[in-house]
Amino acid sequence: MIALARRHAPAVIRFGLAGALSMSLILAALAGLQAAGLGPRLAYAGALALSLLVNFGVNRHFVFAGASGQCARRQARRYILASLGFRAAEWSLFALIFGATEAPPLMLAILVQGASMLVKYAAFDRFVFPAGR
Repeated sequence: MIALARRHAPAVIRFGLAGALSMSLILAALAGLQAAGLGPRLAYAGALALSLLVNFGVNRHFVFAGASGQCARRQARRYILASLGFRAAEWSLFALIFGATEAPPLMLAILVQGASMLVKYAAFDRFVFPAGR
């Protein structure tokens, strides 16, 4: 277990940094889209879509660099499918909590994105950017 943690620690740290970049992008886009007049649910969906595009490149070249020599098209397809599943789950959780509590949208975004980070890392490492597979 400790060896596994040591092996993944650098990539998890890079994934966390990429996640911080993504979170900043999501929060900025959410705030901007709401300021432009969109409601919280639609603004959050737009922010998630924008972050999807940026995250593929960052994850492929920075986080999972060992897999960057593989077919980008295949990775992009897997990334989009996995990300759409995660984004749907994240948006649904956001909408459910917001509908039940009307908590501040930025606070909910932080909660939802933070909760999905480790599960997402494991899925991307195994299924989207598997090094040497």
